Amino acid sequence: MESLFTDWCAMGSIVARRICRENSYNIRNIRETNKYWKNGVQTYLIPEGGMLKTTNSTTSQLTWKIQGEYKNTFGDIHDIQIMAGSEIRKNWVTTQASTGYGYDPKNINIPESHI
Repeated sequence: MESLFTDWCAMGSIVARRICRENSYNIRNIRETNKYWKNGVQTYLIPEGGMLKTTNSTTSQLTWKIQGEYKNTFGDIHDIQIMAGSEIRKNWVTTQASTGYGYDPKNINIPESHI
């Protein structure tokens, strides 16, 4: 008796987006904590507008398994059974995140000076 088994599996990706409007507490707080004074003028490091935060996550998995079995009887008194196998597993996780400030939901863009 002989047997053989193989398996392969792959999974997909997840995309998450978070949008904060210009007048939200988060954006106002970030702008207020990231400002400085230069020559008596208050300047903000974060541009006017909202925030667009995008996160892409991809997970892939590969499993390869092979297994063999041998069974035989000799002379009605000798039984031989052999089983051997091997398994290989590999997982990939890729995550990419970006945050853009100055996001305008009407124009669906971020100012080029802040990319």
